[in-house]
Amino acid sequence: MDLAIKNMPKDGCVLEIGSYGGHSTCFLLWLLKKHQRQEKLMSCDIWTYEGFDDHMGKTSNWIDGSTEVSRKDYTNYIKQAYINAMMLLSKDNLPHTFEHSSDFFFQSFQKPSALIDVFGQKVKLPCEISFAYIDGDHSYEGVKQDLENLNPYLKKGGFVLFDDSRDGLHFGSAKYMREMLKNKDFKLVDKNPHYLFQKVNLS
Repeated sequence: MDLAIKNMPKDGCVLEIGSYGGHSTCFLLWLLKKHQRQEKLMSCDIWTYEGFDDHMGKTSNWIDGSTEVSRKDYTNYIKQAYINAMMLLSKDNLPHTFEHSSDFFFQSFQKPSALIDVFGQKVKLPCEISFAYIDGDHSYEGVKQDLENLNPYLKKGGFVLFDDSRDGLHFGSAKYMREMLKNKDFKLVDKNPHYLFQKVNLS
C-alpha cells in the first residue's frame, strides 16, 4: 500500500472495495496523510459477513447457523463500528463510503451521477482511479469482475492491490493471480506477500 500511495498518478481517487470494520480504511487515510496526497478515498461495502453463503445461493438470517445473533443485527453492528471508527479517527477527512456492492458502485460510473455516502456527504461520480485495493468478494469470479469493472477507470500508471492473494492461499483471489500475470495491461511491481500490479497499457 505504501508504495502505491507514494507513487500513484495525481488527480485521481483511491478506491477500497470492502471496508468491513475500517482497519484498512484508517491505514489508507494515514498513508495519504503521510505522503501528503490530496486524492480522496472512496470505499464501498454491503457489510456481508464472510460466513454467509450468499455466493452459493444460500441466504441465512443467522451467522454460521447460530440463532443467537441475527444477520441484520450483526451487519448493522459492523457498519456502525466502521462509522464510529471514522468519526473518531478521521472526522476532519472522512472517506466517501457507500453501502453498495462493487457492481452497483461501478454502475454509477457509467454516466455522471451523485451518490450520498454513509456520512451524508454528496459525491459526484465518476472519477478516475489512481489506486484500488480489492478486498471484497474473495471468490475467483468476484475478483475477476471487480478487476473488469475497475480497469476502464484506473489511470495509466495506477496501482491495484489484491487482498489475500499470496501464493498458496485457497481463496479465489489468490488463484486469480495466475490470470493477472498474463494480463498485458498490468505489470507485477510487488509481492509482499500479496500481489500489487501497476497499469501499463490503456485497454
